[in-house]
Amino acid sequence: MILAKFIATGFFSGLLKPAPGTWGSLVAIGIVYMIGLLAPSIQKKSIVAVFLIVSIVGTYATHLYIQSDINKKDKDPSEVVIDEWAGQILTFILVPINPYTLLAGFILFRFFDISKLWPISAFEKIKGAAGIMLDDIVAGLFAAVTLRILYEYYLK
Repeated sequence: MILAKFIATGFFSGLLKPAPGTWGSLVAIGIVYMIGLLAPSIQKKSIVAVFLIVSIVGTYATHLYIQSDINKKDKDPSEVVIDEWAGQILTFILVPINPYTLLAGFILFRFFDISKLWPISAFEKIKGAAGIMLDDIVAGLFAAVTLRILYEYYLK
């Protein structure tokens, strides 16, 4: 159970207060930054691979974590931030990684994650770990498309 908690809480970054989702997103930005240090030719493949691993392992760990007796009271515990990791990492799928895209991508993802604009809010209604993960993944998609547009016109 401790491994599930470690993963679901984003290596315990979700235990930081206030705003655990923002702390989790900042850790994910660190991961994306490290991917940005790789050769440009493998950055996109690395983003995809890390996103898939975080999404699959994160969904399973979140499922185990929310099934524990401690967390039955809360259907989406605030300390679970692996979903923020997935969405934040996905944000960078369409752009090269540089300081400008990192900052803009962080802000855009947090905006879409917090505001829960439609259809993001619809995914939040799905029960269990899938719902916890999917609303942030969709927020990441919105952020990715918006970041790509900003990159084309302002961040190149």
